[in-house]
Amino acid sequence: LEHKWIPTVKNGSYTLNSSEYDVTYSTKDFVNVQEITVTIIGKGDYAGQEVSETYSITQRNLEVYAEDSRPYNGSNQTLEITNKDLYNNTTLAEGDELTITATITGRDADTYTTLDDGYSWEIKNKDAEDVTHNYNITVTGKLTITKAGSEQYQGTVTLDDWTYGEEAAVENASVTGGDYGNPTYQYKNKDAGDETYTPVKPSDAGEYTVKATWAGTDNCKEITATDDFTISPRQITLTSGSASKTYDGTPLTNSNVEVTGGIVNEGDVTYAATGSITNAGSTANTIEVGYANAQMDANYEVTVVEGTLTVYAQSIDPEDPHDPDPEDPEQPVYIGVDTNSPSNVVYDGAAHQWLPTVTAEDGTVLVFGTDYNVTYSTTDFTNVTGEIVVTITGAGNYAGEITRTYQITPRPVTLTSGSASKTYDGTALTNSEVTIT
Repeated sequence: LEHKWIPTVKNGSYTLNSSEYDVTYSTKDFVNVQEITVTIIGKGDYAGQEVSETYSITQRNLEVYAEDSRPYNGSNQTLEITNKDLYNNTTLAEGDELTITATITGRDADTYTTLDDGYSWEIKNKDAEDVTHNYNITVTGKLTITKAGSEQYQGTVTLDDWTYGEEAAVENASVTGGDYGNPTYQYKNKDAGDETYTPVKPSDAGEYTVKATWAGTDNCKEITATDDFTISPRQITLTSGSASKTYDGTPLTNSNVEVTGGIVNEGDVTYAATGSITNAGSTANTIEVGYANAQMDANYEVTVVEGTLTVYAQSIDPEDPHDPDPEDPEQPVYIGVDTNSPSNVVYDGAAHQWLPTVTAEDGTVLVFGTDYNVTYSTTDFTNVTGEIVVTITGAGNYAGEITRTYQITPRPVTLTSGSASKTYDGTALTNSEVTIT
């Protein structure tokens, strides 16, 4: 705008009119910054009088200020200061327009206020004339680069599962940016509180969480990432041996146990085949399993496969097989049991019920009613009835069946009559004496 000062001239209380004086100016430019001298020259009654006054059109204060805060991103970041960033209620004169090129650049987390090289600004009026000199321009700014955090950069960590006793899996961690170094790792039981994290990597079976921590730097805040992983119990199979034999009165055992899957440390898992059988029949060769402690119980998943212990009944029948048949455990085996044989008995009026004697190969006499039973083809053991069939059947640990026969034979009898003689006398001669032999 034009700022042309028009003086008011007074003589005491009298105000002179414009015909009584002339006014001259040191310039015709009443817009731009300068000092202007105004000369007042009297006329008429005031001729010969002259007064000079000065005034100034001073520079207009103009403050341009911009600021911004941005998180670190690993690259140069630039704050651009524009003509829209007028500050502190300062404004351009009407019709003037500011063109400005000014930036502040920073990279690391810090506060930056220095303008980049090459800054410039210019103000032109509506007639495109440069009026920059009319302004006292201050161009400043502040770019704050803050530390980046989890909103800017995310870490990820994975840890594969493994089985107890195997080599532990290795953490795989990455971060989407920043100037982070390598992370550190901590571990805890999956369901435990965060205060239980420890740098000791677990080795026992269980469910766990790994936490990767990227330490803060000059430009980045600390960030973390987690992943759940499992150490599975080690699967092993314990298989007890089988065994068989023909009954001999002693226990049958088999202490052999085959381990598949592998025990990591001696003593982690203890085992013993404890099955035992003495009498004829079959039983599982049981396995007793123990652990060094409760954790070892959790570290292993044990499958028990029990063998079979079979004692074959010993046959009393020499016609039965002499060797066991694994395909037919019910088939008794003959290994030398001896059964005596009866003799015929001559009828004498007394009962003759024969009871056999059955003897094992080692000389042990078997017990009637326990090791064998006897049946007869008759209940008359006194009279002559013909052949008596005795059936001997194994019992308990003995099996098979044999027969023996005997008879009660007729008793032989001789009747001898007495002799006699006399001289004829006309009467009968007799002798009633009979001798039985």
